[in-house]
Amino acid sequence: MQQRQSNHSQKSNKKHNTNLKWLIAIISALIMIAGVLIYSSLKELGNKDSVSPPMTNSSQEHAKPPESSAVNQPPLQSELEQKEEEAKAAAKSALEQLSLEEKIGQLLFVDMSAVEVEHPTKTIKQALDEIKPGGVILFRSDADTLDKTIAYTSMLSRLETAVPAWIGVDQEGGVVSRFPFMSGMNGNMAIAASNRPSLASETGKRIGLNLQALGMNVNFAPVADVNSNARNPVIGIRSFGSSADLVSRYMLPMIEGMHEANIPAVVKHFPGHGDTNVDSHVNLPVLKHTKEQLESIDLKPFQDAIDQGVDMVMSAHVAVPALDSSTIQSRKDGKPIYTPASLSKELLTNLLRTSMDFQGVIITDAMNMGAIEQHFGIEEASEMAINAGADVLLMPAHPARVKQHLIDAVLKGRLPQEKIDESVLRVLTIKAKYGLLAENREMLEEEEQLKHAQEWIESNGDLEFALQVARLSTTLEGDASKLPFIHAKMKKLHIVGTDPYAIKLLNEAIQSYASDNKAVVTEVISLRALSEDEVENKLHLATMDTDEDGILFVTRDLQLKPQIQNVMTSAIAHVANSGMNMASVSIGSPYDTELLEGVPLRFLSYGATTANIQAVVEALFASDPPPGRSPVE
Repeated sequence: MQQRQSNHSQKSNKKHNTNLKWLIAIISALIMIAGVLIYSSLKELGNKDSVSPPMTNSSQEHAKPPESSAVNQPPLQSELEQKEEEAKAAAKSALEQLSLEEKIGQLLFVDMSAVEVEHPTKTIKQALDEIKPGGVILFRSDADTLDKTIAYTSMLSRLETAVPAWIGVDQEGGVVSRFPFMSGMNGNMAIAASNRPSLASETGKRIGLNLQALGMNVNFAPVADVNSNARNPVIGIRSFGSSADLVSRYMLPMIEGMHEANIPAVVKHFPGHGDTNVDSHVNLPVLKHTKEQLESIDLKPFQDAIDQGVDMVMSAHVAVPALDSSTIQSRKDGKPIYTPASLSKELLTNLLRTSMDFQGVIITDAMNMGAIEQHFGIEEASEMAINAGADVLLMPAHPARVKQHLIDAVLKGRLPQEKIDESVLRVLTIKAKYGLLAENREMLEEEEQLKHAQEWIESNGDLEFALQVARLSTTLEGDASKLPFIHAKMKKLHIVGTDPYAIKLLNEAIQSYASDNKAVVTEVISLRALSEDEVENKLHLATMDTDEDGILFVTRDLQLKPQIQNVMTSAIAHVANSGMNMASVSIGSPYDTELLEGVPLRFLSYGATTANIQAVVEALFASDPPPGRSPVE
């Protein structure tokens, strides 16, 4: 009996153990399945709305930088540091192979127009093969069609140089966009008006991937200037906004986005061009901030970019007497002028390189700009810039002459060989970091590159994305209870302004939208070159229409046009006295609204791209106010 009970107990335990094993196996399998599902979901979430990189002649084998929010990730940081050490080692090896002439070439980032002027009897490739520049910058005139752009980048990627050339462009987005055959995306101020920094990151990534598709490998963006001057003639909506913290909030994600696309970013214009009222393309601006203001406003975004690991900083041709009060005699009239930042050792070496601890490449703004060219000879200014601490000269006029002058300056001891080697090593390190020194760098034939670029542009979704951002950034100031401005009972809309381009854009967009939605007829009233009496006569006829009709004032950077401000304010006052419905659209600077206080509905688009105009026209017809808010005070 006891034996049978014992046998029975053993069998029972055995059966129990078997069932337990099966249960454990089932649970383990379920855990594994759940893990796979969770991983797949997270992967899908991470890939959502992302854009795959295109095939390109500037294919690069560099691991993308870590996300700015990545913390407590030592392996990733170690991998990045390892890549940087490998880049430095490759750069040192490449440096040892270069002659003095080739080293000086690496310090030049030339434009094709200057090369063509200097070498009228040679093809552009023959001339560039002789100059052997470190980089070539393209402009809209070089890139007005896709075929032409690919032909140039394909040629430039095959120059007979010891080190592959940078192929760069100013593709900031919005008002500074070089390619009419693809979306220019939104400008910086429009992005900031959306109140969504993630859109800056996505814009930066999309711009970077577009450049890769076109065969380019560096972008002179983003703008880090804090635009605190309503009458700034050159920055304006190119800036993210009027406060340093806001600029950094959007600039840093944009840099990160470009890095994700494997494109080095270049922040500009150091030490700040945001509170100037002179365009450095024309003459030398003076930034009159105190040292305390410079540290808390102008310099902060640059320091933030440096701390995040930006590769290049572009210096501005602006004078900053609070930081460098030294003067140089101008060749223009023999009078002393403050030393421009691009030629200032105090600013480039002592401040940027030493105090701010920037270890990347310092590149000047274009050396052919009026702020430099009016006051200095190009050879003299180029030598001064390198001695001051610049590593690369952007767009020197007469690049072959400048190159020979710098070679002579080294041979005669005016430029230390050690300084040249340091600068070239920085250039080569970034080129190595982004794959330009790789022996197995992929090179597509021109026809294949063109095919891939066409496919990329057709499928990248940039037009839809740009419109989404524009809708989120469009801003209304005024009485939202008066919406919609253009309503079902409105039969005639008078579009009034002084800028023919702005009027044309709005008129065409309103007509197109109205044909699909509401039957409103538009009439253009141009105030260009009219006296105040003539304006009053024109508007008197317009305000005799029914109370349901309306007048839309259109402005574009009105703050920069004092000669017509009185005409516009007089026109607004006349319409206000009539009691007629009115609104305004500012397609440029948001500061225009300061001059439009008498208008009850003031719409801001922060740009004149197709997306900006469509979004603001939609807002004119909408019952709800658009969600954007102005990033300037």
